[in-house]
Amino acid sequence: MIKAIIFDMDGVLVDSLPFHLKMWEKTGEKYGFVFDHNVVDEVNGMDALTCARYLVQKYSLDIDPDEIAEEKRNLTKQNLHELQVFDGVQNTLRLLKQCGYLIGLGTSSTRYFAEFELGSHLG
Repeated sequence: MIKAIIFDMDGVLVDSLPFHLKMWEKTGEKYGFVFDHNVVDEVNGMDALTCARYLVQKYSLDIDPDEIAEEKRNLTKQNLHELQVFDGVQNTLRLLKQCGYLIGLGTSSTRYFAEFELGSHLG
């Protein structure tokens, strides 16, 4: 008998891809590179530092990837209020809890981002 259900956060509960693309575009504007949407499939799921390292190498940038990643993280923190959960998430999770299921979250995001992204939506 199933007693618990584990959900992934990004792309399952939270519509985060458009948001993160926007934050990478803003980061690129600050550092003088254009975040090419053609690389989305190549970087989707990477943490900020891994993605920054990838972009520095791919575009031969003379920028410290740690600095780029930190800028992207800061922009993300400043704009987290823009993130939205997918339609139906709140009701689905509420119903599962009412039915006695334990709910878990699996994510590569930090706890800070997960709590912020989901906290205000799921109560």
